[in-house]
Formats: sequence, structure tokens, C-alpha cells
Amino acid sequence: MKNLNLTQLETTTLTELINNIDIDITEDSIFSCVDANDLSKFTGIAINKMRGVVGSLIKKGIVYLVDEDGDGTEIVYLENKYFYLSNESK
Repeated sequence: MKNLNLTQLETTTLTELINNIDIDITEDSIFSCVDANDLSKFTGIAINKMRGVVGSLIKKGIVYLVDEDGDGTEIVYLENKYFYLSNESK
């Protein structure tokens, strides 16, 4: 993650996201059930600050949000080109 120019909060958040999602690099697929509230709990970062961190990671093209079932809960996903990070964080 060193070459991504991330802040400490972004690095902490991204590490927790990767540790809590299922990435299958051979299938080029991902399963996530992690939202900003979960990331806030995992990291201890206040939810209002976490929303900003996730927004920053979206702007950098590292993650994206999906409302899978239309209930307003947006799940955080790692962009495919960053799947390799799952090997670095383990």
C-alpha cells in the first residue's frame, strides 16, 4: 500500500476492509458485506470521519459502493485492480 499515497486513516480503513472481505483472485471476484458502519467499528474511527475516508478512497478509485438490495445500506467493495493488496495485508 506504500505506493498508493494513502493517509494513515485510509491505510487503516483499507486494511480492515481487505481483512473482512472475501477475494478470489483466480476468479477475479469479491464478496463483501462490509459497510461504513462496520469499518467504523473495526477501526475505532468515528462514523462521520469514516464516511469521509471512504469517500476519499472512492475518489482515488480504490473502492466503490453498492446498495445490493435497495435498502440504503451501501456495501464497500475493493476495485478489481487492487485485489493484489489482499496478499500484502495478510
